[in-house]
Formats: sequence, structure tokens, C-alpha cells
Amino acid sequence: MHYQNTYRGFENAENALKLVRSATALWDALGKDDAYVKGMSRNAILLFNQESFEDSIKINRRIVDFIGSPVTSFTEDQIGWAVLRIADCFKVLEEWEESLEWLDSTRIFGINSTHGGNTWYYSLKAHALYQLDRHEEAFGVAETALRQTKNEEANIYTARLYEIKAKVSLEQNRPDKERHLAHAISLLLAFGEDDKAREMSIYFKPDFTTQPTSSILGEQPVEKTSSFDEPSTFRLQTLNE
Repeated sequence: MHYQNTYRGFENAENALKLVRSATALWDALGKDDAYVKGMSRNAILLFNQESFEDSIKINRRIVDFIGSPVTSFTEDQIGWAVLRIADCFKVLEEWEESLEWLDSTRIFGINSTHGGNTWYYSLKAHALYQLDRHEEAFGVAETALRQTKNEEANIYTARLYEIKAKVSLEQNRPDKERHLAHAISLLLAFGEDDKAREMSIYFKPDFTTQPTSSILGEQPVEKTSSFDEPSTFRLQTLNE
């Protein structure tokens, strides 16, 4: 029974779960531990897609307990993904302390990590810290992650790291706040989070409040000078940085 048959389409979710559970039970009975772990992982992902977050957490915890101490690159990799999925479930449930606790429970991730979910780890951690009002720490986590990111590695989690960095920068009125905000918006758009990008772009919305003609022109005609264009020029420069 091939795992590719456990499709993730919402209209076939129940069939997918039946297939993956059948396959997982078979691999368990045959003592095929690696296949058994992969089956549980797919099960957890399908449950998450069905918004069965508590059940997904239980399956991921079972993976962590089953593997125990990582002894191979495969088992370490699988534990890492299970921890990230657990933290992500707690994020959706807005249980920030639990999410952060799981992220801090392993040394698989960090500056020297080669795990494929390392950027996801940083994104989840920065978000949890921000929601716990530990904004300076969240900024530091985001900055650490982005400093390690290469152009070809940018993904949706990179966008979310810039989102955290931009929010903290705006709160603290940092001089580079608009640059971080522009980066966050462009990356969110690039990776399909249009609603979030639109929400953040409100900052750049012009103020169309009607001004009385007299207050704009005064008693004397306004002379057009080079300084009149400075604000818009500055805004374009920050967006293009």
C-alpha cells in the first residue's frame, strides 16, 4: 500500500485517513519501524488538515515516544518534524507556552542545524515569544534566523519572520521599520498570504483627509520647491531597499 495514495485533498480526507491507518498498522505488525514512523507522520498531517489538532498532537507525541533518543539521521529528522508539528498545533490553538515548551525541548534546531524545518522552528518560536509579550526576544530570534537565510532558501516562514521583525520595529519606532515592513509585505505576497500582506500594507496607505483650501495654500501661493517632493522620494527609497 503506497503512501502516495493517502492524498491530502479535503474532499477525500476520510479515505486518506483510512488508508494511512491501515498501512501504518501493517508496518507496525511487520516490525518496519521507519515505515511505521512515516505512517504516523502522515496520519498526524492529515489530522491537522482536518483541524483535529488535539488528535494530531497525540500522534506526534507517539512518534517522539516511539523513537526515544535519536540514533540515526532518519530518527532525528523525524523527531524534529514531530516536534514542529506539535508546536504548530499549539500555535493554532493559541497555547503559546506549550508551543514554546516543545520548541525548547530539543537541540535539533538552531544556528548549526541542517534540519529541513529549521526556518519553521525559528518562525514558530518568534511567533510564540511575540504572543507572550516577549517582543525583544522575538525580534532577536527573527534576526538570528534571517541572518542565516540565503536567497534560494526564502519561504513562507521567512516572510513570517520578517512580519515579527516589522511589528517589533514599528512598536519600538526603529529607524529601519519601513524597510522591514516592506520586506514582510513583499514576501507574504510572494508566498500567497495576500490577506496578511494587505493587513500590514495599511501602514503605507495615504491619508486622504480633506484639508481646507485656505489651510493648504495660506494667504500666499505656495511655491513649488524641491523639498516638497522629499517625503514621497524617501518613501520610494525605503521600499526599494
